[in-house]
Amino acid sequence: MQGLFEAITVAHPSSFTTMRNYIFPFHCDTLYPLFLEENLQKAISAECRSILLLHTLCTGSYLDVQKTAQWFCGFVRVAWLLLPQSRHWRLTLLPSSRSCRFQLSKGQESFNAEMIFGVRRGDSDIFAGSLATEAGTPSTAWPETCAVAEAKFFRHISRQAPQDSCHCKCLQLLSHSLPGVGLSSYTLKTVLMHLLSTVPLTRWRRRDFPWRMMDILKLLRCSLETKALQHFVIGNERLPEEIRLPSDLRLAEPPNLLQHLASDPDAQEKALQDYFGLVLGLRQLLLSGH
Repeated sequence: MQGLFEAITVAHPSSFTTMRNYIFPFHCDTLYPLFLEENLQKAISAECRSILLLHTLCTGSYLDVQKTAQWFCGFVRVAWLLLPQSRHWRLTLLPSSRSCRFQLSKGQESFNAEMIFGVRRGDSDIFAGSLATEAGTPSTAWPETCAVAEAKFFRHISRQAPQDSCHCKCLQLLSHSLPGVGLSSYTLKTVLMHLLSTVPLTRWRRRDFPWRMMDILKLLRCSLETKALQHFVIGNERLPEEIRLPSDLRLAEPPNLLQHLASDPDAQEKALQDYFGLVLGLRQLLLSGH
């Protein structure tokens, strides 16, 4: 249980790409102080605390994602009233079974946010996260995610790249072209990360934008045609030193994110059609001045 709320991050569900799920035997000692005052902690026996939290957060003896999300959302609702911002902003909790989604609004202003829970693997940048990778994931299963490691990679690139680097603009434009297209944002993000680690950062300046977009589309099409796109983090020996991986993931064979295309010709044909739809969407965005 140590570190359950150490990583509360924002990520897309497709960032949870590895096939391993984790279940966590419950221990209450490290979580309990988060939400009971000191005097109340002393008044309640350790046995009572265990029973209380076991019922609140667990199914059987395992940490339950949905119960954790429900409890945390209630905690956010109460904590919000103690903040001075609550006098001017309205908090609305949004439906979500495996995260905490909410909207803050004031007059005509509003924005949405999502908090995703994670349990850290040791001192690494790999977490077991609360978002499900596929339908039917049990509420006691926490899929492994590399989202934090990937975020650290992009921060590393931002520090090293020229001030007018176009890599963020590339990802933003690709994301805006995705609605109605079957390709996942994580596939595009992985293609971009591979190129950022191979194409010198001095060639990502604003003036290089058209050529880097062409590189991204070329690698994406090649990956779809060959049905092969390696996971960027797992098994990557060239990651920056600041990104910490467990030894089993650092030495692992990188998973093929497009392995499903190899066994399903119809899926590959659909993916290629989606690719051409993406290219068309990009062209329309560029012609409209974006």
